[in-house]
Amino acid sequence: MLAIQKAVLHFLPLIRGKVVMIHSDNSSAVAYLRNQGGTHSLPMFHLTWQILLECQLQGITLLVRHIPGCLNVLADSLLRRHQIIGTEWSLPPSIVHQMFSIWLLAM
Repeated sequence: MLAIQKAVLHFLPLIRGKVVMIHSDNSSAVAYLRNQGGTHSLPMFHLTWQILLECQLQGITLLVRHIPGCLNVLADSLLRRHQIIGTEWSLPPSIVHQMFSIWLLAM
């Protein structure tokens, strides 16, 4: 929710008076924004109301859509550049080196 708030505030000059679609893999954030709040988390409730109030003051219509985490690979890769993403696979460098060595010997 904090990332959504920061994005709205950052892009405020560009989105003022417009309809904005927020795509998030955080189902709680999507639910809080769609329902204009919630009862399970007071901090999420406050962030939701801050976002919605700012949008109302700036004439922004906010639409929210959930994206399953497994389909949100691009955003995850941008946020976690030095981490392996759970929806991706990789081989240890030593195994890759062995594979290439075998492949080069076979040529």
